[in-house]
Amino acid sequence: MCYTLLLEQAISAHEEDELQRLKEEVNKLFNAISDGNAQGLLSLYEAAQFRVHGEEILEEALKFSTTHLKSVLHLHNPLSIQVSDAFEMPIHKTLTRLGAKRFALIYQEDESHNPILLKFAKLDFNLLQKMHQKELCDITRWWKTLELENKLPFARDRSAECYFWILGVYFEPRYCLARKILTKLIAFVSIIDDIYDVYGTIDEVTLFTDAFDRWDLDATDQLPPYMKHCYKALLDFYVETVEELEKTGRSYCAQYVKEEVIIATSLVGMGDLATEEAFDWISSEPLIVRATSTICRLMDDMVGQGFEQKISVVECYINEKGVSEEEAFAVFQKQITNAWKDINQELLQKTAIPMVILVRVVNLASIMNLLYKDIDAYTHVEKSLLKDFINLVLVQPMTMPS
Repeated sequence: MCYTLLLEQAISAHEEDELQRLKEEVNKLFNAISDGNAQGLLSLYEAAQFRVHGEEILEEALKFSTTHLKSVLHLHNPLSIQVSDAFEMPIHKTLTRLGAKRFALIYQEDESHNPILLKFAKLDFNLLQKMHQKELCDITRWWKTLELENKLPFARDRSAECYFWILGVYFEPRYCLARKILTKLIAFVSIIDDIYDVYGTIDEVTLFTDAFDRWDLDATDQLPPYMKHCYKALLDFYVETVEELEKTGRSYCAQYVKEEVIIATSLVGMGDLATEEAFDWISSEPLIVRATSTICRLMDDMVGQGFEQKISVVECYINEKGVSEEEAFAVFQKQITNAWKDINQELLQKTAIPMVILVRVVNLASIMNLLYKDIDAYTHVEKSLLKDFINLVLVQPMTMPS
C-alpha cells in the first residue's frame, strides 16, 4: 500500500482500536522505508511539514524520518545535500525561486535526470531572472534618489535585500506592480524602524507618530530635518502608488498602503485577483493572518534578543514569568510550530478566498523563516547566508548545456 494512502487512513481514523492497528502498520512501513530508502524518508519528512493540530501520526513521521535521515548527512552525495537543505529549509517553508535553483543543481547530478526537462527549467529560470534583475535596478535607482545615505546615514541600506524579501512573496511575471509597491513599502518600514529603535529621541518619535496620524505634509512643521525628509519621501511614494493604481482602475486600494498592515498591502498590486472581499477578509485578521504575524513577531524578537535596544516579547516574558532565556525561547519556538499548524489548517479549509491570495500570506511567513531563522539576516547581512541566497536567485544564471 502507498505510504501516503496509509497515512491518510491513519489520520482519519477515529476508533481507538483502528487507530492503534494503523499505527502498527505505519511503524512497519516506516521501518521498511528506512531500510535503504532514504528518498522515501525524505518524502515522508517533507509531507510531515504539512501537519495540523492533533495529527499524531504525522508527528511520529516527522520524528522518525528526522532521526533516520541524519544517518545520510555524512555521505556528501546529491541525496545528502537534499537532506541537509530540507533540514535547513523544508519545501513548505522555502522560497519558490531559491528552491527551484537548489533543486535544479541537485537534479542535474542525478543520472536519471531528463536532459530536455532540465534544459527548459534552466531556460525558464534565466528568463525570469532577467526580468527580476531589471526590476531590482529600477528599485535601486529609486532608492538612490531618496538620498538617504546623506539625510539618514544611520538607516540600513537594504534595497536589494528588500527586493529579495518581496520576491519571496510573489515571483511571477504578472505581479511586477505588486513587487514594486511592496518592496518600496518594506524599505520605508525599515527606515522608520531604524528611526524609532536606533536614532530618534522620545520627543522626536512622538512628533513623528503624530505626523503619521495626520498624513499631511503640513504635519512636518515640528519635525527635525531628517524626519521631514523621510516623511515627505513616504508621502511622495503614496502619491506615486495612487497614480500607478489609477492606471489599473483600482485607486481605492491605495488606502490599504497607509491604513493596514503589510500583509494587506501585499494584495494592493495584484490586480483583479485581489477583490474587495479579499481585502475585507485579510483586514478582519483571520487565523492564517494572525499565525503569520505571530511567526514574524516572535522570530524577529528572538534573533534580536541581546542585540536590540527595544523591549521585546522575549524580555517581557522572561520578566513576567521569571524564566530563563532558554526556557522562553522553547515556549516561543513551540508557538511558532503551532502557528505553522494553524496556517496548514487554514489552507485545508474551504473558503471563498482563492488560494492565489492565501499563498501570499504563507509566503510572508516563509520569508521570515529564512531571514530570521538563526540570525537577523536582514540586519547582519555579512554574518548570514543572505548574500549567498541573493546571489543564487538574482545574480547567477543557470548554466545551460552546450
